Formats: sequence, C-alpha cells, structure tokens
Amino acid sequence: MKNLSGKYFGNIAIFCFIIFLLSITINAQKFDYTWPMGYDDGPFGMGWGLSQINFNNKLEIYYLYGKKGLELGYSGSFINNKEGNLILITDGCSVMDKAANTIKNGENLSPGRTYDNYCKGINKYYPVINGNFFITSNSWNNANILIHQSGDPNNELLDVTSEKVYYSKIILNTQGNYEVVLKNEIINTNFAMIVSITALEHPDGDKWWICYREYNSNKFHFVLMGVDGIIKRDSQNIGPIMHKSSDGFSYQTKFSPDGKTYISGVRGVGLLQFDFDRNIAKLSNMKVIHTPNDSGFVRGICFSPDNRLLYFSQDTNLFQYDLQDSSLLNTPIIVGHVDKRTKTDWHYSVGCMHLGPDCRIYVSPGSTVENMHVIHHPNSKGLACGFEVDAIVMPTRLAWSVPNLMTFRTTGNQKLCDSTIQFITSTVNIHDSNNKLFIYPNPVSDKLFIQFRSEARSILTLSLIDGKGNKIRNEKLKVGDNTLDVHDLMSGMYYLLIYERSKILAQGKFLKY
Repeated sequence: MKNLSGKYFGNIAIFCFIIFLLSITINAQKFDYTWPMGYDDGPFGMGWGLSQINFNNKLEIYYLYGKKGLELGYSGSFINNKEGNLILITDGCSVMDKAANTIKNGENLSPGRTYDNYCKGINKYYPVINGNFFITSNSWNNANILIHQSGDPNNELLDVTSEKVYYSKIILNTQGNYEVVLKNEIINTNFAMIVSITALEHPDGDKWWICYREYNSNKFHFVLMGVDGIIKRDSQNIGPIMHKSSDGFSYQTKFSPDGKTYISGVRGVGLLQFDFDRNIAKLSNMKVIHTPNDSGFVRGICFSPDNRLLYFSQDTNLFQYDLQDSSLLNTPIIVGHVDKRTKTDWHYSVGCMHLGPDCRIYVSPGSTVENMHVIHHPNSKGLACGFEVDAIVMPTRLAWSVPNLMTFRTTGNQKLCDSTIQFITSTVNIHDSNNKLFIYPNPVSDKLFIQFRSEARSILTLSLIDGKGNKIRNEKLKVGDNTLDVHDLMSGMYYLLIYERSKILAQGKFLKY
C-alpha cells in the first residue's frame, strides 16, 4: 500500500507539472504585442517613417526607421513571435522581416494589374484596405500564414472586386531566417467583397476560420486553415445581397473575442449582427443594427473585451452599442467626438479600431497625422468607457487604418488581454538597443520625466528643439531619472536629442499643451 501511495502521488506531481508547462505555453502567445505603423521616409521631425507600440510589460513607443516607399497605413499587417517580438511585416506587395528587408521568395504577392500598377513604383503599397493579415499558433513551430486578397478594377462590373483570395506560408529555416515556402496559393476565385475578409481561431486552437463575403451576393465563404493549408471549405447564404463593393467599402468586419458574434457593415442598411458557431462555421439569428446616416468615410468596428459592447466610428463620432439590450440596439450612445485639424491643416477624427493586449481599444485618427485615440475602459458603458482624444502622439504619421490584426488568445483557458499593462507613453531610442529613452507624461503641461538607460559613461547633453527645428536650449543629462521643466514652453510639438560628445544616442518627441 505504501508503494502504491508513492506511485499515486508521483503521478499527481507529474500531472501538475504538465499542467504548469501548459499554462506557460498558453500564456506565451504574444503574437500581437508589438504594432508597427507609419510609412515612407523623410527628414527627422517631419513625421515620416515607421514607429511601433510595444505592449510587453508596459506601453512603449518606438521610432523604428524610415524606408523610402514602405507603406503600412492602408494594406499593412504584421506578426510577432510568441514572445511578443516583431518578426514579419507586409505592405501587401511583399513579405519583409522586422527591418523591412524582403525575405527569401517574399516578393510579388497577389500578382496582376494592381500589383504592377502599385507595387513596382517608388511609393509601393497594395491599395486594398485591411486586405491581408497573418495567422499562426503556438503549435505551428514558428510557421506563419499570410492571408491576402487581390483588388481588381472590373470594367464589366464598373467596380473594384477581389477576384482571388490567396494564402502564403512563411517558415523559419535552418539558417534562422524567414522564407516563403508557399506563395499565392489560391483559396477561392469567387468575386469577393474587398475589406470583408477576417478570421477567427477554431476552438481547438491550432486552426483558423477564414471568412469573407462574396460580391453581388449574400453568400459567406468559410475556409478552415491549418499549418499545412486548407482543411475544409464551406459557404452559406444569409442576409441581404451586397450589390457593390462600395456598399461596405470602409467598414471593418469583426468577430467578438468569444467567437459567438460576427458583425459586418452594409452602407444604407447598417451593421449586420449574426450569431456564429465557431465549431462548424455557421451564421444564424441575423439582426440589423441601424447606424446614424452621415457622409463619413471611415467606419471602424470593435468589441469590448467582455463581448457585450460594440464600438462603431463614423466620421467624427464614436458610438457605443449594448449588444445585450435589444431595446438599445438602435439608440447608440455617443461616447466620443473628434473633429480637429493640425497646425498644417490636416483634418482628423476617428477611424479603424483594434483591441490591444492591454484591454484598451486603440483608435486610428482616420487621417495622415501622428495622433491616436484610446478607449481606456471599453467594458464600461457610456462616458465611463474613458475615450481619450490624442491619447498617444506617435513619432510618425499614421493613415486611417490601424495595422490589420486578428484577435489571438480566444480559445481554451488563455487570457484574452492583460489589464495590468501600464499605460505610460514613451519614446524609445532608435540607434542602439542599449540606449533607451522613456518620456512621460506625453502630452505634458508642466514637468516632463525623462528616464534614460545607457551604457554611456561620459557627460551627456540633451538638446530641446521646437517644431520648426530651432534649438531652444541644452541641458545636462544623467543616465537614469531626470526631470525637465517645460511649463514655460509654448504649446506645440518638441523634440529631444541626447548626445554623447557629438554622437546622437537617442531621440524622442513630446507634445506640450
């Protein structure tokens, strides 16, 4: 009996250890923890180039680099490894590594007339908004699949359709480099609605449902994808017929985090809400959510983390719908209004949205400016949701879309998002990973706290430069914590340069109000 008891408790210990390992694996899925955004290249301080938001531990803003012609503002997408580090990006024309170098066999995505017209020029990008995205899984052994669709002007239909939906597979080879091993594999050749494509994890966690609407039809297509390609195809006719791509051109299409609800927009009708069975990919119980009529182009859609509230952007207003109260579906609450212009007269408002790993919703400005808005408490109803205009001033300009992301960690016991991630906006050095500059609060009215991490040993100099490029003053800076009094500065954008002798170690920017 004594030996049996020892064996029994030994098995229990092994079982608990396996569960512990599984929990580590589950919690390591940070495929969306680093977001690159922006485009092109230009003089420092003019807002061109790429920057990124890093959600690992606390929110940090990086200036990455500038690269002529690189465009992530319209058809951009990316993927991280499971540790949350950026590994792959795409502009819809090619697959690139984190430094924006085209990987092996990564060129010539979605070939055809549109590729020839847009991807072979100086400013290359593929003009299908939200038309591509990456999917992956912990069980895929560093493999990633890029879903991408063509955008084709059709003279007969007098419209732009997507004649082909593709997938391309990227692996990490034995040399430690990423390469495309399958490219432009056709998923479907039906005319598809542009910008209607999205995806949801299958309940088993290692497959994805790809979903898109067919052009001039009420047919929805569902394709089950695994690491080795297509597993199953299905389709379903439900809801009103979409007569034109432009009917839903500027809407995002979303699944709720729990995978039970699917939302898609139809101009002139509103938002179509369906129940969704993620086991068999079936839509049911359609409801029409009427939306206010205006002439706004951007229409972003995003669910709250608890699946109850739906946020919808239209021109200058941000609306909130309570999906669990049918009496309120057609009476949305306005939780935000943005109708602003920059000093250079760029108009911006509210654009596409995505739920961040920190349980906040990030809202693009819908224009070519650096300002991004944030919904801090998206599970809260009404104004308690905490919509903050210009919550982040990015180092580089954004376009109207956020990078196209799918929602990860939606299956099993995974934690969808982590509300303990600190919201401290900062700018991190672009020259050397050993030198890091953190700036907060940003925007600032009185005192700016500067934390500089570096291996530098000599005396450092901080130069303060205004938005016109004029040097305001120099300050001595130490490695560690510093405070800069900015209360006497005029409102506007300012830049910081940190020197060791004549070498620039780091640079950042802040908004004084």
